[in-house]
Amino acid sequence: MVATPSLTHTPITTLLLLTLVSASTLFSILDLKHYLPISPTPHFSTETLLSAVLLYQFRVLERLWGTRKYASFIIVSWACLTLLTPTLLVVLKVLTLGWYNYLPPGATGLIFASLAAYTEAVPTLYRYKILTTTQEDVQSEGAKGVLFSDKSTTYFLAGQLALTQFPYGLLPALCGWVVGSAWMGEMLPGGMGRWRVPRWVLGESKQKSAGKQFEGLRRRLEEEGSRDGMRAVTSAGGVQPGEEQRGMLGRFAGYFTSS
Repeated sequence: MVATPSLTHTPITTLLLLTLVSASTLFSILDLKHYLPISPTPHFSTETLLSAVLLYQFRVLERLWGTRKYASFIIVSWACLTLLTPTLLVVLKVLTLGWYNYLPPGATGLIFASLAAYTEAVPTLYRYKILTTTQEDVQSEGAKGVLFSDKSTTYFLAGQLALTQFPYGLLPALCGWVVGSAWMGEMLPGGMGRWRVPRWVLGESKQKSAGKQFEGLRRRLEEEGSRDGMRAVTSAGGVQPGEEQRGMLGRFAGYFTSS
């Protein structure tokens, strides 16, 4: 799927971007309200900038799933993170004797939940290699280098977001990744992964949604067909079945290198 550089047909992503940037600007102004003069130039923190860029990248999820499913994913992830992250913070505070007692503000958990879904749902379009060999070995087929993909920059930005307030930013990032992976695997308790926002909340009528059922089915069939085609190409390329069963560290490294 080729992502067009716009926010067309992504109302939830647009709302999240406006909320994130507006809230950061408002809080910055309120912090300076006792000082005169107040600078009209808004101050965007590093977390706000990285979160906005990543949310813009994840707009492809809303186009792939539809607004209703994407809104359901955001609400369920937010609810789970609201309970999980503070609970783990209390546990870590006790285990570290009060040292780990800070939770950074922002949408880091929600960003990493979307990143987990982005990793599973969006295929890799292309790969490229940065060579680390000498000039004489560049023309050889087995030239050594580091393999990247079109999704590597997204992972690097997410890693920078998690490390902005090290080590406190790691907790919401880890919780977000776990919640997003659990939602994709339908492992959330109580069938929360199958819950959907009522259509009337998004202004959708039953007649309108019924008219789009065939279109949604066609898109899902095309998606499954493309996945089967990618599996066939991978099998033809000589990938051994044992290579798919890698450890957690190997899979995490593969997100950056697409190996």
